[in-house]
Amino acid sequence: DGALDGGALDGGATTAANAAADWAFQRLRSHADPARAPGMSAYLRNQFPCLGVRAADRSAVKVAVLERDDVVSSAELDAFVRASFARFAAREMHYLAVDVLSARIRDAARAMLQPPPQRRAKAKARAGPAPGPQLLRTIELALTSAPWWDTVDPLAIHALGSLARLHPAEILPVLDRWADPARTPHLWLRRSAILHQNAYKAATDRARLERYVLANLADDDFFIRKAIGWALRAFQREDSDFVVALCVQHQAAMSPLSFREATKHVPPEVLAAAGAAPPPRRRRKNADAA
Repeated sequence: DGALDGGALDGGATTAANAAADWAFQRLRSHADPARAPGMSAYLRNQFPCLGVRAADRSAVKVAVLERDDVVSSAELDAFVRASFARFAAREMHYLAVDVLSARIRDAARAMLQPPPQRRAKAKARAGPAPGPQLLRTIELALTSAPWWDTVDPLAIHALGSLARLHPAEILPVLDRWADPARTPHLWLRRSAILHQNAYKAATDRARLERYVLANLADDDFFIRKAIGWALRAFQREDSDFVVALCVQHQAAMSPLSFREATKHVPPEVLAAAGAAPPPRRRRKNADAA
């Protein structure tokens, strides 16, 4: 367990956060399956050690953490996330921190946005105190601590996207900076900005989505190109005409990967009628899950 259970805590996490993180880690470890661990780590290119905890078991631990009374406020959430990433190398502990943070912020956003009073009340009760905009610092820390798509994507869509809906005046200017390659070279922050509206559906800001996509078209990184396609495909379900028009207009500058991902569910005859050029044949390669 020495490679999985870390040492001293970095940053400003409190004694209570250390205790909560230790408590959570012990529960994760009780579900460890050493036979599954090597395969899970290999799936992540052997970048992170794993305990071999199944998703369902990790979800049960998440529920238990959310029921604690010392991982509720913004300060407590920040401390718990910092402790989880700084003290534990086990990837499941990072997943747990992401899950807990995302659940708190997402429930608060739902409580604010869902009109039926009874649903709003239930969501508010689950969420606890309203998460403050200062949690952006917590999200940024998690996005840049041992980053890979497996933690970045849920943080971007559920934590960052929900916090932006709760505090748009404070969060969106930061995301505008993150999405700009000239101001933010950090790959995972830019991917997060591109993906943050993926769960917005009809509430998606079309102008912001288009601006973020166009700003990153020239990037040749796989994860940025995949994010562009994924973000557009998520909105294509709501406004196919918008996405098709944008893709066709910028097809010459858009990577085949981004175009293919964005138009995955668009019938070929629709693309042809819009003036899309035939996409190049897909090259066989070792696909990444992201």
